Amino acid sequence: MYRSDEPKFLHDYFLKFAEKTPESLAIVHHSEKWTYAGLADKSRDYAERLKIAGLRTGDRVVLELDPSAEAIAVMIACSIRGFVFIPLNPDTPQERLESILTRTGARLHIQKGRTRKLSPQAEARQAYLEEGHLLVPEASQAADNLSTDSKLLDTNLVYLIFTSGTTGQPKGIMMTHRAVVSYFDGMNAQCALPQNTRVGSVSSLQFDFSLVDMGLAFGTGGTLVIVPRSLIFQPRRFLEHLHQQRVDLMSGVPSIWKNVLAHERQPVEDIHLHSILYGGEYCSARDLRKLQSLFGLKRIINCFGQSESIACSFKHLPLPLPDTEAISVGSGMHNTEMLLVDESGTIIREPGITGEIYLRGACLFSGYWLEEELTSSRLVPHPETPCTGEKVFKTGDLAYMDENGEFYYVSRTDNQVKIMGYRVELEEVERRLLSHPKVDGVCLIVHEGNKTELHAFMVLTDQENTQTAQQQLRAYCAEMLPSYMIPSRFSFLKEFPLNTNGKVDRKALKGMQIPTLTR
Repeated sequence: MYRSDEPKFLHDYFLKFAEKTPESLAIVHHSEKWTYAGLADKSRDYAERLKIAGLRTGDRVVLELDPSAEAIAVMIACSIRGFVFIPLNPDTPQERLESILTRTGARLHIQKGRTRKLSPQAEARQAYLEEGHLLVPEASQAADNLSTDSKLLDTNLVYLIFTSGTTGQPKGIMMTHRAVVSYFDGMNAQCALPQNTRVGSVSSLQFDFSLVDMGLAFGTGGTLVIVPRSLIFQPRRFLEHLHQQRVDLMSGVPSIWKNVLAHERQPVEDIHLHSILYGGEYCSARDLRKLQSLFGLKRIINCFGQSESIACSFKHLPLPLPDTEAISVGSGMHNTEMLLVDESGTIIREPGITGEIYLRGACLFSGYWLEEELTSSRLVPHPETPCTGEKVFKTGDLAYMDENGEFYYVSRTDNQVKIMGYRVELEEVERRLLSHPKVDGVCLIVHEGNKTELHAFMVLTDQENTQTAQQQLRAYCAEMLPSYMIPSRFSFLKEFPLNTNGKVDRKALKGMQIPTLTR
């Protein structure tokens, strides 16, 4: 039964404990400690400041911010005002930033300090976070604009997340308040964290794993502990920080534990940590067993899903872990349904048969920004009841079920991979490299070692110094692509090996013994 006090909007969900437990800690970041009352006050203060910008419900605002209590308050303020926030990392290349500003028609660009200047073509006005204050340019006709404003409904968009796209342009995933709140409800019902859990987070705001962390903490009256990302490269300091901040559950992609696993050989006793939530990329059962042994973990949660629904399943792994490499991703949250569909469009109900995962539920995205054809190819009619008009998400993930209905991920149907939890379309990186005048051909493969890396095999128009060429290509990629999309390895060939169909033989490339340049 519906209750009027149930949150309908993202800001209501994040601030629902501001009245229940106002003095409880909501966010810890470095020496800063914000209570729920403090978070609510600052968010509403920022929302008042945003009034003068003359924006209306549905207008887009780019947030070029690192994770911080202030940045989260700005996100909540945008939600209160009915604006659609678009989070981006401060190291986003200028060309990519301005491309997103232009494509979305963003009216406002908010950054920490005044480090970024926009070209006149960007059109968005700039606002600044400085010493805790939000400095917003006043619109000349703000009152007139607001007088024609529309009502905020839970069907309004709340954010756009841009991910790598096959066309060479990043894809904008549109999420409504209803979808996000539905996701949070399903996630917290399935994760069932105790109240006052301190959730550690290292994810950037443009990676929607950060929303997983916020929803876990704020949805249960817990505390979000923002962990400096630089610490994951310093395993001892990383663990000391988790212990000092009394982190109960650490959330993030499996890569954040690689350095810890490489340096720690004996069980770590001086640590408060007792739970880990991971997702976004593959994690071997061997590494999970090592983590369990190192920390004496009481809970490991496998988070599975796509940005088009943030995620869709949270599987509590059995402890101790069974002696198998096959790890279940679960069977979906209580308010979603994961379907397994074969190539003919028939739902698979038998165990052991691989098919594509289709997802249904209120947590689905609304589509890709200005990409109608792509949207219609991924949001498709329900395969069994197309006449109802219900749309389900064709995920591109291949899996099979066991006898208990548990899903086991197999692979992707396309060339999409995940690097450090970020989704990357190989074609987007290849297109960027191919646009360089000295590149005649490129083929990317994924190198799986201690960490997942992109390996670029290159054919150049002129066989010059390969070390110089590698440096030039890295710099060329960095002008448009974020750092996680820049290949870590380069190999230079005179020509590509071809298969019987005349296509580049990727398997042959993987097996080639040739000099490789790494960063």
